[in-house]
Amino acid sequence: MKWKFAKSMLIASLFILLFAFGTPVHAKELPQPEWVVDVSNGKWIHPSSPTWGIVVDSQGNQSMIGLKTAANKVYLENMDPTTGQIRWSIPQDSSFFPSEDGYIFMVEKNNQISAMHLATGKKLWTSTLPFVEEVYYYDDIYPGENGSLYVVSHSKDNKSTLYYYDSTGHRTKKYTVPYSIVDIEGDYVFAKTYNDDPNTYIMSLATGKKIRTITDGNSFIPVNVLKDGTLIAQNVVKNTLTLKAYQPSGKLKWTKKLPYVNGRTEVHTLQDRFLFIDGKNNTLKLYASDGKLIASKSYKPIGTSYNRFWGLMYIAKDQQSFMFTINKGKKHEIIIMDSKNLNVIESFTKDEYDNNSDYEFLHNKTELYIIDSYGKSISKYNLNNI
Repeated sequence: MKWKFAKSMLIASLFILLFAFGTPVHAKELPQPEWVVDVSNGKWIHPSSPTWGIVVDSQGNQSMIGLKTAANKVYLENMDPTTGQIRWSIPQDSSFFPSEDGYIFMVEKNNQISAMHLATGKKLWTSTLPFVEEVYYYDDIYPGENGSLYVVSHSKDNKSTLYYYDSTGHRTKKYTVPYSIVDIEGDYVFAKTYNDDPNTYIMSLATGKKIRTITDGNSFIPVNVLKDGTLIAQNVVKNTLTLKAYQPSGKLKWTKKLPYVNGRTEVHTLQDRFLFIDGKNNTLKLYASDGKLIASKSYKPIGTSYNRFWGLMYIAKDQQSFMFTINKGKKHEIIIMDSKNLNVIESFTKDEYDNNSDYEFLHNKTELYIIDSYGKSISKYNLNNI
């Protein structure tokens, strides 16, 4: 579950700075795709939230969710990413929220919300949201595990009430806190007293008890959560990014001061480690959860209008690899790195780029998907064939 203002369902359309790997790499041509789906009626787009990508449920079923627009109507569709076949298609006229373990939640009429199994399209339960239109102020929906759900109701005095729906749709109220909840991730709840509050309050998801108050400077920067429960808080002051890591109990583990350049500095969670993009020194740095450096690679920044994914790089769904893109004339070069050691897994070019707004996303080290900028074709590539 991601920071609330990164949960937009729009297609990525930001122009951002991307970068080139510093050491020359001989890029190969993109192989023939495993399959191509031509969208003859309407167009198909892939929502931009990191929650999307390829979703794998407990039975191993893979699902790729997209929106198809045809005849002025929008449909929510599930494509089987192994074959390119559409499993199901339903009219999309309300908000929807996918989980990372194979479920999707849809807001329906009369304050109803339902849970559906992604692979089958079977509706599992329907329940009532804990608010009505008259008192609706700002509400967030956070998928849990196994078809469960968290719903946050915000009041005008910046208090929040957290409700929990179990895997059968039974609703209970968890607790009310004197803050505005802005995110739920792992076993933690993150909250502020107001939008630009320099403080972030970290609470236990199970109890609502405050674990730690941190100052994060730029209020839009989230707290990162590693797989072992380590919390990494970011605080930007002028040209310095201070990272502070905390144990799940809130005890400080380490502090690290790093250079910060607006628009060229990012921190990415990669399971039990994190990646720091050093825009000042043009370096990628990979750290373990204890703060020790694992690997470092140089790169050269380059300005480009390529339509990447709300950031400097795209992290694969399994977080074992990542990719970034550079422009080379009318060609377009993609570099894929191993997130465990920063080794280059593959680099390749693609010809005939009249524009460079095709949408690409990486499922793992071997599977790449490309949706053309017009939404008229979807392709799957096996990188082992390069």
